[in-house]
Amino acid sequence: MVGRGMEVYSLTYSSKAAGPLEDGAIERMLYGAQVNNALDGITGFLMYDGRSFVQVLEGTQPAIEDVMERITGDPRHCDVVVTDQRTIKQRAFPDWTMGFLRLDGTTGNAEAVERALRRDTPAPVRDLLMTMSAMMKQPS
Repeated sequence: MVGRGMEVYSLTYSSKAAGPLEDGAIERMLYGAQVNNALDGITGFLMYDGRSFVQVLEGTQPAIEDVMERITGDPRHCDVVVTDQRTIKQRAFPDWTMGFLRLDGTTGNAEAVERALRRDTPAPVRDLLMTMSAMMKQPS
């Protein structure tokens, strides 16, 4: 894991689901991401609206590049577009190996997202979650 005081690489991407994903497939994908991310020191957050994904990944640049290589090669994803990448001083999602919110409200960390959008949350995190939500609402 990236130590305290060290800069962290953050990458945000969007993609479309190549086909319908049943809840079991999403749960398996999340579990695999959480296990791998914990081993690789990666944190992040994933939003899914039934058609599209938006994900933020945080960690070392080589670890994030490895994850992106797996994602772009994953047949469940298509039209993968990196929408933001930067070095940050602290993680936006330090406690989540992979937080998840399904925008129809059936699964995920809705309460955690609501807490993250409260006023005491740092503006960059709040802005990021709002941007992610807006990206998910764009017509396909």
